[in-house]
Amino acid sequence: MIEIRDSINEIARKHFGIEYVFPFQRLVISNILRAADIEGFEIEKSFEEELSPEQIVLLPTGAGKSLCFMIPAFFFKGITLVIFPLLSLLSDQQRRTEEAQLKSVIIRGGQSSSERKEIFHQCRSGKVKMILSNPETLLNDEILNEIKILNISHLVIDETHTVSEWGDSFRPAYLEIHKIISAIKIPLITAFTATASPHILKRVKEIIFPGKTPNIIYGNPDRSNISYSVIHSLNPTRTLTNLTETVRKPLIIFSSSRTGTELTARLLRKNNQSNKVFFYHAGLHKEEKDKIENWFFNSNDGILVATCAYGLGIDKKSIRTVIHIDPPPTVESYLQESGRAGRDRAPSKAILIFNPLANEKLRLINDPLSKERYKSMISYAENKQDCRRETLLALLDSKPEICSGCDICDKNIITEKYNFEILKIIGKNKRRFTKTDFIYFLKGFLNREIQSQQLNTIDGFGILSEWNTDSIREMISILISIGQLNIPRRGFWKNYLSCGKQNLKQIERET
Repeated sequence: MIEIRDSINEIARKHFGIEYVFPFQRLVISNILRAADIEGFEIEKSFEEELSPEQIVLLPTGAGKSLCFMIPAFFFKGITLVIFPLLSLLSDQQRRTEEAQLKSVIIRGGQSSSERKEIFHQCRSGKVKMILSNPETLLNDEILNEIKILNISHLVIDETHTVSEWGDSFRPAYLEIHKIISAIKIPLITAFTATASPHILKRVKEIIFPGKTPNIIYGNPDRSNISYSVIHSLNPTRTLTNLTETVRKPLIIFSSSRTGTELTARLLRKNNQSNKVFFYHAGLHKEEKDKIENWFFNSNDGILVATCAYGLGIDKKSIRTVIHIDPPPTVESYLQESGRAGRDRAPSKAILIFNPLANEKLRLINDPLSKERYKSMISYAENKQDCRRETLLALLDSKPEICSGCDICDKNIITEKYNFEILKIIGKNKRRFTKTDFIYFLKGFLNREIQSQQLNTIDGFGILSEWNTDSIREMISILISIGQLNIPRRGFWKNYLSCGKQNLKQIERET
């Protein structure tokens, strides 16, 4: 019997503890090794023109993209240079390379000259197989000059969708990655991402591969083990608090702002009376980030409230639920962040809490492209008829074979319908309530004004008695913000609530 040696699976088994790589991983790895002319992976001359040394690889979150550039690093005599968008990814990736006995170094801002000197000494000695960095650091002339004289075999750009999503907004260094490519003169380049719409793919080609035609390897971005749902809510704080008590953990809650993460984490600590809730964002000191990352990585029941600064390639496999309290700016962002769940392929949930203020935010976006992309997320959230999974994937020119779980296909749509009852009360009792009195009325509190005006005799008194006053106040504020309730700030009826005209007509029709 002839034994056929499989060097890719041998490395996967020895260094990563897995018996075999998946077919799509093997395709990517083999293409890299063939393009590098590694012995044993040579390609026939007649096919050379079809094999480009540049690749764009689209594989779903949790599909093992890192293996696709870590395994080839064992075959190269030189160094693999990997560009990541976030500092948190650098330390997480270094942890994984060390576990695989693949020597790596991190080059980042804030390092002393002596630290850098030692790092480059190790690189020149041949001990280092992988350099992990970010574009801002690599564009430093002093660092780029050192990189240029190293033996770089392969350039990897991870989470490549950020080239377009961030480069055109707050990370201009991404638009200059071509300077790094030109400086090190390396033809073997692989760009990885989990999601890319046609627009992002076009932009990536323009920025990283101008004038070239890279191979594009598509993997279906569908994560069949994740069930998607949207909860329409006028009191997102209460909805979130209730969800955190019932959904499976570990749990990540994504917020669009640093302030939002801090306020939400503190609120959940108070409401849930739990010390297993922490927040994470880019404004934290490195020591704080490391401490929280380590805590959450090892937690079986923790809740982490985070901005997009946490996530992407960080490899915590057992996250069971991801909740968004704000719609992300793009479908790509949503799939990336919701894809933090279930990297171990076990059943998991992705929930978006949606309130009408998202439409107000849409009106404030001036850039046409950003507006259009955010509008796609609003459409996804407002849809109550079409499969969530199909809707998401269609926006990426893809589709699932079958929906393996969403609130629409499962006929489990949750819409909190308190607004009509509240509008009906105000519509029938125009200008009888101030905002404060109405909150007390809904809660069922008898303050002096409610008693003196006999407001407690009106139908609806105490209908939200189980809610706390902050949740009721939040809902009333949202109804005012979106124009369903009016509250004049001047004039004879100053501070007294009334209904918007359209809502009043609806109430008249339905009562």
